[in-house]
Amino acid sequence: MEVKQTRLQAEVSELKAQITGLEAQLHRQDSIITTLQSPTPFTPKSVNDIQPKLINGMPNSCGDLWSFGHIWSGLYSIMGTNMVETVYCDFSKISENPVVIGQRWIGYNDVKSVPVYFYVQKGTHFNLTNTPIPFERVVNNVGNAMNVDTGIFTAPVTGTYFFSVSGMVEFPFTDSATTRREIGLALYSNGNEIGLALSDEVGNPEQFGTYDMESTLNLKSGDQVWLAIKYKSTDTYVFDNFQHHNHFTGWLLQQDFENSV
Repeated sequence: MEVKQTRLQAEVSELKAQITGLEAQLHRQDSIITTLQSPTPFTPKSVNDIQPKLINGMPNSCGDLWSFGHIWSGLYSIMGTNMVETVYCDFSKISENPVVIGQRWIGYNDVKSVPVYFYVQKGTHFNLTNTPIPFERVVNNVGNAMNVDTGIFTAPVTGTYFFSVSGMVEFPFTDSATTRREIGLALYSNGNEIGLALSDEVGNPEQFGTYDMESTLNLKSGDQVWLAIKYKSTDTYVFDNFQHHNHFTGWLLQQDFENSV
């Protein structure tokens, strides 16, 4: 009988301890709810207290996000070195230690402030050297960065761009069966030669040749790119007609946001 009574007393004591623990937990939850419903207003003591928020237009880390008021763990976009990046922020331990903020890098965001891509074609012959080749037909020109009248592309934003050119040239008839005829078309960036596409033929019959070239360039806003005949044999020229044999296309691969936000 005494053993049973002792056991019951132990169980009662254990239950009382559990109830006490639950009451304490409930009190903490009530305190958290009260705090969330009636947050303590932040009153800066000096301009230095708010200066970082005024200077940094975009957060650079989970710590910045926390200082901006984010409290929920999850995926966030932050400003990396020169690109927008996705990170996972773990704010679960912030109440225990404000210094501990978990940050896991996820990857880069394909963010562009403006879409840029174009595809243009020629429709007539062209034989001028060291002159940007104009184009007569616009298939698309999103961002209006390509001027078909001048043949010059102007980068609207700083970033990495891809360009591709291809087409047809004509070598007219010549009296010599051993004469070598050639034409070189170059891609230029701000007047600097980036690459050269060569087409040549040997013999006297009238013949056609082709050329193509691709390039990936890092451009700053305002930089210009164009295609031009660098040199050519006499009477050799870029051939085209209503079938549009010559093509120039390009697009923005990745925008560089460094110093832009």
